[in-house]
Amino acid sequence: MKTCCLLYAAAGAVLLGGCLPKPVSTLVDQTSFTLREKEPADEMFHSIDELSREEAVRIALKNNPTYLEAGQSITAARMRLYQALGGYSPVISAATAVGDQLYDSSGAPELESGNAFYSYTMVQASFLIFDGLAREFQVEAARHSLAGEEALQENARRLLTQAVSNAFDDILLAAAQRKIADSDFEFQSKMLEDTRLREKAGTANRSDVLNFAGRRNRAAARQVTASYQHEVGRYVLAVLLGYPDGTLPEGLKFTQEKPDEAAPLPVGAALDAALANRPDLKNFREQLRVSEYQLYSRYSAFSPRISAFANYSYSSNSTRNSGNNPNGFANFYVEGNSFNYGAMAELTIFNGLIRYNRLRESRAQLAIMQYKGAEAWLRIVADVRNAHANVQHNRELAALNRENRDIMREQRDLVAKSYLAGEAEITRLNEAQNNFVAAEEEYVQSLVNLSKARAQLAAAVGGVHSIQ
Repeated sequence: MKTCCLLYAAAGAVLLGGCLPKPVSTLVDQTSFTLREKEPADEMFHSIDELSREEAVRIALKNNPTYLEAGQSITAARMRLYQALGGYSPVISAATAVGDQLYDSSGAPELESGNAFYSYTMVQASFLIFDGLAREFQVEAARHSLAGEEALQENARRLLTQAVSNAFDDILLAAAQRKIADSDFEFQSKMLEDTRLREKAGTANRSDVLNFAGRRNRAAARQVTASYQHEVGRYVLAVLLGYPDGTLPEGLKFTQEKPDEAAPLPVGAALDAALANRPDLKNFREQLRVSEYQLYSRYSAFSPRISAFANYSYSSNSTRNSGNNPNGFANFYVEGNSFNYGAMAELTIFNGLIRYNRLRESRAQLAIMQYKGAEAWLRIVADVRNAHANVQHNRELAALNRENRDIMREQRDLVAKSYLAGEAEITRLNEAQNNFVAAEEEYVQSLVNLSKARAQLAAAVGGVHSIQ
């Protein structure tokens, strides 16, 4: 018995296993990070030593689960279209039955006792000739639904590209802030050593030494903070790239980019491009077409349905009788074939205004979709204007901050020289160094903000972000 149960279980597992597709990812079933099974995505950085922005986007489009999920939604929508096209096909079905009927007439001697074995087989076909164009409307609705899913995939690409670009910028910003902190730490260390020598020579006091020691520690704290921000940025980018390890490999370099301070497209051209290319707006347009065809299909309910049918059947009956009645029926065997065909038309005359109210419901759903589309149109216009203004704003800031950084560097160098010559107070040197560090940070922040603004504008227009 136990062996039989095991065989049944094995057979069931084989049957069910054959019905399930191979999983595209096993991460959801992994209960241990350290002992998890490796996936192909674990090898994405096997031959990469330096990562550029464009390469990061390419990797994300190949491995990001959210983007890949959008691709599967397209497949599902395509299958729904094929299902709608199946409505034009005839429906063919078959059925068969066998049985045995036993009866006992011991309580009624005048009746026969015996059994009857029977079989029945039938094949039937039907074809829908006309249904008020309901099938045509369903096919068109499914076709536009597929186009909408394709637009949603492109929209996922648009958003993912912007997110990867922003994460890449955050890493570059953290690296630049660490470089600024390193430079400040080096400056404070140099001043600390010089001041200690001057203290020994009697030309500087102890408070000056402590000043530079404390400021060097503050620079070291900024180094720690910048390193932490760099590490967090690597985590964020790793998730966007679909890298299962959750952080980018140690030693991976990031391509440094030249600042791009060129003027953007005129706002009018950007608006025209956005309204023509934004995939989320394309999806709304496709969904609007879906709602229209769903409304048309409601009218089909008022039309007659005309169909043709045909069926063939075969039956047999074998009866054996026995009993006390000498006049009882003898054994007999009967079989027969039948074939019939025809056409049928049906029309619903009244069903409590259900069809009419469904029609009104579809009209309301169409109006809702039109309002949602108008809202999306207005939101896109606002997105483009905001992104365009953001680019212009950060272009101006980047130019001003670059000039101010150069001014503050020259001022700091002059004040440091004057301090070492005994011509400037230490407070003036502290102020000059603070101004220079702040100017450097403002400049790199404005460059990153400009890069993000360009990515925002590219996403608002609907194109793929690419920056030198």
